[in-house]
Amino acid sequence: MQLQQRLFELTPASFTPHVLHSFEQNFRETNCYADLVIELVHGLGLEPVACLGYTLAADFEGDQWTFGKPSHHDLESLYGIRIEELSLYRRLLDQIATQLQCGSVPLLEVDAFHLPDTAGIDYQTSHAKTTIAITYMDVANKTIRYFHNATFAELKDEDFDGLLMPLISAQKGYLPPYCEIVKLDFVKIRPAHELRAIAFKSAQFHLKKRPFKNPIERYGLGIEAHQQAIIAGGLPAYHAYTFVALRQLGSAHQLGAHFLRWLHADDVNLHIAATAFEQISATAKMLVLKLARVSNSGKPADFTTIFSEMSAQYEIASRHLKLALA
Repeated sequence: MQLQQRLFELTPASFTPHVLHSFEQNFRETNCYADLVIELVHGLGLEPVACLGYTLAADFEGDQWTFGKPSHHDLESLYGIRIEELSLYRRLLDQIATQLQCGSVPLLEVDAFHLPDTAGIDYQTSHAKTTIAITYMDVANKTIRYFHNATFAELKDEDFDGLLMPLISAQKGYLPPYCEIVKLDFVKIRPAHELRAIAFKSAQFHLKKRPFKNPIERYGLGIEAHQQAIIAGGLPAYHAYTFVALRQLGSAHQLGAHFLRWLHADDVNLHIAATAFEQISATAKMLVLKLARVSNSGKPADFTTIFSEMSAQYEIASRHLKLALA
């Protein structure tokens, strides 16, 4: 119960993000779900790097990279954390209150328009679907505290109403948002060697899902057409594309490198694979900047050599992962 209490008593002032979300990373944020799970696990005083084995199976999905999330099975095996869907059949505000009273953390899909931590991006300017983890709610003072991306923040008043009591919810045909609950009844701290042993088996499982055909090579075949779409769509298309493609590619390999080095720092094969992952992440960050120039100039660039080198790093990583984990 002490671990859970630590999480529910967290405040924005006392929050320090995990090193995975430091500004030294190529990609400080990955996606809303993965980031909040990392910080939620960190907030419990547990080691979030252990749950990053899913990154080994990252794939090119035809028009984006895998929107990676820590496996629910891994979270339960490593930490005793269970995630279940919550069926919303009553007023959203009341159901969130019930779950918090039960000691669970609601994971709620919301509109970033009402999230102050997105100031300068979506807050009060544009509507974007995202997920938050709510750890505290004061209905009388219309206040909640929540994990979102790499932050832990607080919102209140009009944002509270917009998030939990939107005007549209009173209309016929209103579709409630998707919601899950993080159940913490069986949370436990495992010794480091035990955690690594479980994570090693997880890595073996996720490695079996690694694409047979080099996905970076497949991605490179379509990059010219993607550039034309960015040029035609302007800045909004550029931001949307780099989030679903390059950020997911780069952040998955960045997190994967951390995972491999943590899993066994002295394993030569894992060290080589982690270095290759880091090269891929750094190249993805570089491509984000190069595509910004493409968007601004309206002139496509030749990325053949860059994708050839990145594909080679993927092959190196795959070969050494098999040697280390097979």
